[in-house]
Amino acid sequence: MAVTNVGRISGPLLKANLTRSSDLAFETDLLFIGHTNGRIGVKNDAPTRDFQVNGNARYTGDLIATNSASFGNLEIDGLTSTFSTLTGPINMNAPTKFQMTELRTGNLAFTNSGIRAYNGGNIEIEPGPGTGKVIIPSDLNTTGSIHATGDISFDGNIFIGGDGPEDTLSFNGDIESDLIPDVTGTYNIGSNTQRWGDVHVGSMTGLNDIVVDNTISLAGVRVNLGIENKWYVSTNGTDSLAGNHPNFAFGTIRHALQYIEESTAGPHQLHILPGTYIEQFPLEVPANVTVKGAGIRSVIIKPNVPGRYQDAFLMNDGTSVTDLTVKNFHYSSSLDRGYGFRFAPNAGIVTKSPYIQNVSVVTQGDNRTATDPRGFDSGDAGRGALVDGNVLDTASPRASMLFNGVTFITPGADAVTVKNGSRIEFIDCFTYFANRGLYLEHSLNQYTPTAGSYNPATGVMSLTVGNHSMRVGETITIANNSLTFTCAMDGHNTDHTYPRSTDPYSGKKITITETTATSITCNVGISSNTSAHTFKSATANAVTEGTMNEARVIASATVYGNQGVVADGNGCLAYLISHNFAYVGSGKNVENDVDTIDQANEVVTTNNAKVHFVSQDQGGDFRVGDNFIVDLAKGTTSIAVNEGDLGASTLTIGVQGKQTLVDATKIDVPNFRIKDNKIQTLNNGFTISAVGSNNINLNSNVLMPNVDVTGNATIGGSGINFGNEAGDTVDFAMEFEQDLLPTNNTQSNIGSQTKNWKATNSSRITLDNIDIHNNIIQTTDTNSQLELRANGTGKVNLEDVSFKTTVTSSQGDVAFSGGATSTIIDTTSHMLLPTGTSAQNPNQGNAVRFDSSINEFELFSTGKIALNGIKDGDRDTYIDLSNNKFTFYADNTSVGEIDGAGNLIVNKFSSQDQFAIDGNTVTVGTASNPQAGFIANGTGKVLLDTANLSVSAGVIENSVVDADITFTGTGVKQNRTVTFDSTNGYVGPFGTGVQRDATVPRLGAIWWNSDSGLLEVYAGAVDGWVSSIGVQSVTVTDEIAQDLNVVYNLILN
Repeated sequence: MAVTNVGRISGPLLKANLTRSSDLAFETDLLFIGHTNGRIGVKNDAPTRDFQVNGNARYTGDLIATNSASFGNLEIDGLTSTFSTLTGPINMNAPTKFQMTELRTGNLAFTNSGIRAYNGGNIEIEPGPGTGKVIIPSDLNTTGSIHATGDISFDGNIFIGGDGPEDTLSFNGDIESDLIPDVTGTYNIGSNTQRWGDVHVGSMTGLNDIVVDNTISLAGVRVNLGIENKWYVSTNGTDSLAGNHPNFAFGTIRHALQYIEESTAGPHQLHILPGTYIEQFPLEVPANVTVKGAGIRSVIIKPNVPGRYQDAFLMNDGTSVTDLTVKNFHYSSSLDRGYGFRFAPNAGIVTKSPYIQNVSVVTQGDNRTATDPRGFDSGDAGRGALVDGNVLDTASPRASMLFNGVTFITPGADAVTVKNGSRIEFIDCFTYFANRGLYLEHSLNQYTPTAGSYNPATGVMSLTVGNHSMRVGETITIANNSLTFTCAMDGHNTDHTYPRSTDPYSGKKITITETTATSITCNVGISSNTSAHTFKSATANAVTEGTMNEARVIASATVYGNQGVVADGNGCLAYLISHNFAYVGSGKNVENDVDTIDQANEVVTTNNAKVHFVSQDQGGDFRVGDNFIVDLAKGTTSIAVNEGDLGASTLTIGVQGKQTLVDATKIDVPNFRIKDNKIQTLNNGFTISAVGSNNINLNSNVLMPNVDVTGNATIGGSGINFGNEAGDTVDFAMEFEQDLLPTNNTQSNIGSQTKNWKATNSSRITLDNIDIHNNIIQTTDTNSQLELRANGTGKVNLEDVSFKTTVTSSQGDVAFSGGATSTIIDTTSHMLLPTGTSAQNPNQGNAVRFDSSINEFELFSTGKIALNGIKDGDRDTYIDLSNNKFTFYADNTSVGEIDGAGNLIVNKFSSQDQFAIDGNTVTVGTASNPQAGFIANGTGKVLLDTANLSVSAGVIENSVVDADITFTGTGVKQNRTVTFDSTNGYVGPFGTGVQRDATVPRLGAIWWNSDSGLLEVYAGAVDGWVSSIGVQSVTVTDEIAQDLNVVYNLILN
């Protein structure tokens, strides 16, 4: 192997030996090391920098220059952190991108995606010389201002605006061209919520719509000034506008009403322009505000969904709602809300009543069908109006509301309700399909004062009556002599009751002047006795409210529905003038079928309410209450009036000169009058004549002055009186040619005890059935008796008396007394005992008689004793031995028998009120803790059903194989209960699972599984036997685990 020799560098190699004092150059300029100036040059033997390379250089590590560096024409200054060129621009090229934190020019800084002037100056973008342009080929978004001294051309779509409402666009220069939209009639200048200020134009031709916030001036004249106290709502308005001109209309009625409430004092008018308004109900109308729609069919007001069960309008003092329709709200019975109109809570109706005019209220129920398109049966249709005096401020002097030209369509719901001392005027109004067209409810409350005071000098009286709802301006009445006062005139020693019948406020209504929660004050008039008066007591219900529920209904109609006008309570009074009841009672039926109406439902009054009406129904029949009825179908007119009905009025029938006048006390026809029980002529005499040969019959008592009868006079009747007072005389100036007979037998007398006829001359006298003729007095009735009877203790003395047959007495007994000796009836024939019917039995004494009613002899001591058979005294309880058997009767009713075979047959068997058999019923008695039982002997059984049921030793057994024993009750099955009355437990079917599976299970069967220790229920063929309660062990299969995994993934994820 050859050996290479390594040459040696001769000379010393220490630093000191290498130090040079002159420059070192390799190949002249390949590498230059300047020891004299401290610079290094590569391909440069005269470097101007500490390190300078002419040509390309490649560095794999860092190149650090502490001051500056130059690369070709590019110079980097480390002290100023700048790049610069020696000549010309800087050209930066990269295959992908340059990435730097910030790039700056003299006044521009490029940071991320932004360009800014970092010294506060402007950023100027200028095109090149000549016709160059600044071209932005993509979207340009500026957050500040753009200022162009030349033209700006935008190609494509242009969006000028920021990303927030605070951004603005300003044109400081003049516009030299038209502003023309891309599509005609599509785009707007401004919007409802952002509108331009003043618009100055030379002309405004061809405009379709223009909306202006403030004013429009034509030739310097403002033509759309706001109108004081007039406000406007429009469907294209907005609540941020002034609202005082149609061009600046509010957007909602609710906002407008709230704004008016906060504005200057009224009266105000709120005009609602045409359209449909969805509003948040309720809408409260402030005092002295009129809500006026553009027309009853031009303005429709509906509730939004949350307000469906709210009231529509709440009315205050002096308010009006006109010319609109309110609809589609509903009634909540639990809240009593859902009326078209009602008073606002605590409203004070002081100056004018609320007024509703030319309005339609249209509602419907939620549940509507083809046969019930309006939801009549739904029960939640909105109601028309509620006028309730109790919701007003207690200082409010009136509770009234006026309706004119209002239509209420309230299917199955009350149209108008008036309560608690309120009043309505109801003119030219209609109700359709109402449950009750008009409903009044008010009873006059009564109060018993517990304290009081009276000032005789002023007449002011205050009474403490307890809690009440009466208001100033209402009235009361005070019962006569119901208030007791004492006075200082007699030292308060005597009681005085007021009002007396002569006092000015007796029976009169008195106006309330002041109220508190528990007292009222009124003026009852001054007294001449001005001494101090002290209240002592009051009778019960001394004070009665006087303010009525009152309805004045004129030229209105109730159509369809259930009832017309209904009034309940003695505080209700209604007047119906020219009212139409059409098909009332037909409910939702609109077929105009007269068979569906119920005229009794047109006007219904209860509890002393009063409704006076003049009406016409669907058939044209005209009625004035129940007193005057014109039935066109029958062609009849009926009048039933009394003094209370007519009063001071007069009913006139006929034409002038031939009139009949009827008032409460009399009837006047031409030339005579009928009054009370009199008929009298008004002129000349009074002639009564019959037609033709007919008679004039006076069938009752007739009292006349002088009467001339030119023909025969027949006086009939039950009584004829000649003369009517003492002193009158009757003369008969003629002879009688007939018998003088009384009307009724033995009723009238000839003469009296004090006035006797002097003598009666007669050949024969017949008195009742006694005839006196010659020397004989005898009876005239066959076999009748003649009785001679003395008065008192007097006696009839007869001489030489002989009795032909029988001695009788009509009063008292006929006694044959032998005193202490015997009374002997001596006859060889027989003695006839007293005989009579059962009704003739006197039931007294120790008697014996024969009862002809029953053909039996009987005795009487303390009661009747029959002498044949076994019977009680009244013979309705006895033993009948006929028919070869014993038949027992009690109260004439067979109660049992013993037949010939010895069988005892009874209707009911009872043992000392402990046990009874009645027909097929066995019962126990009423004694303490009664019990009854069937007890078998030995091993025998009590068979309740010989077919298949037996009870023995506490076991109930069905002898039919595999047959059930059913315990049940009567009535609806789900209401039946089978009760085991025991404080121990219930033992049901039990056994092992094998035994259970050997049964034929039925749905709902119960089994105690002795293997698992669980009570199980058979749930059907799919689920089988399952645990009835608690936790049971379940074998989780792969399928169950997979299902659980899916469920929990859905829950947790």
